[in-house]
Amino acid sequence: MQILYDRDWSLTNTKLLMTKIFSSPERVEIRTKAHIVESDVYLSRATSAFSREDFQSAHISAIVTLECIIKVLVEIALEYFSNSQFIQKLDTSTKKFRKHKILDEYLHMSLLEKANDETVEEKLKLFKTIWDEMNFTTNRHRDALEASHFKIKTELKYYLNPAFLQGMIMRTKSIINSGKM
Repeated sequence: MQILYDRDWSLTNTKLLMTKIFSSPERVEIRTKAHIVESDVYLSRATSAFSREDFQSAHISAIVTLECIIKVLVEIALEYFSNSQFIQKLDTSTKKFRKHKILDEYLHMSLLEKANDETVEEKLKLFKTIWDEMNFTTNRHRDALEASHFKIKTELKYYLNPAFLQGMIMRTKSIINSGKM
């Protein structure tokens, strides 16, 4: 992140403090442990689905498991990442540790190696269709939403907010137009 105007250095000092806190060994340890626990949960789901011969669910859970594990690598490399920058930061991290095969395997397993502008646009349209249907269904069953657990209710209200959808679509199109696909 670059600060363009900071008359009294308060933004720069805050940025430096946040960077120091973010990259402290304690914070890295907390985040990596969280990723490991999450990967264990998804690995359990993958194993369970595989034993039921639900191979599609097993595959999806295995991909998420791998994603959680490779987040540990990105954390150790001290790369800040968000969902929209994850692959770029993973690429930087694997180069830093000379483990580029990890990225190749992840892209292969997740089928992201086949992604291009056309397929992403297609998936974006599909996402919008599914989002619209989820929003419609949630609005029809407003009582069930209000009676649900606080965390579920909060997350659904966040993700089903039209501003979230518009922001996600704009961010995705920005990535496509930037040529970073």
